[in-house]
Amino acid sequence: MSRDKILNRLKDICKHDIPKEDFNINLSTFEDRVSAFKEAVLSAGAKVVDSKDELNCDIVFNSYLGVCENGAVWLDDTILKNRSDIVLPKSIGVIVDTKDLVDTMHQAYERVSIESVGYGVFLCGPSKTADIEQALVIGAHGALEMQILIT
Repeated sequence: MSRDKILNRLKDICKHDIPKEDFNINLSTFEDRVSAFKEAVLSAGAKVVDSKDELNCDIVFNSYLGVCENGAVWLDDTILKNRSDIVLPKSIGVIVDTKDLVDTMHQAYERVSIESVGYGVFLCGPSKTADIEQALVIGAHGALEMQILIT
């Protein structure tokens, strides 16, 4: 039996409607977005710097979106020259303006338009991965270090 026939039979068998649940999510809000963002950036393993002179990185980007709840910044192909710019350098610097900070990822997704760009990524701290034995490796899939400047 072909794949399409199997899928069509399953559709015929499962003709009941399942109502969609209404999710009422209590979104976090931060009175002091800058402090919340700094704390999240540090928790993610990145470093917060106080001036452009302190940015000591292989490459520096200007982001137009930072997320306070997790310290992520948005980078897309309007910012990146090459997609590899976020995985090949040993250290990445990102400058984000205080007016571009949002509280949650829900708000961040409302501000990005993936349809208008070919590629985009939320980047949060240096690259991290761990294996089954919980051995943490920094920089396996990207930068070893990330620095953030909030202007």
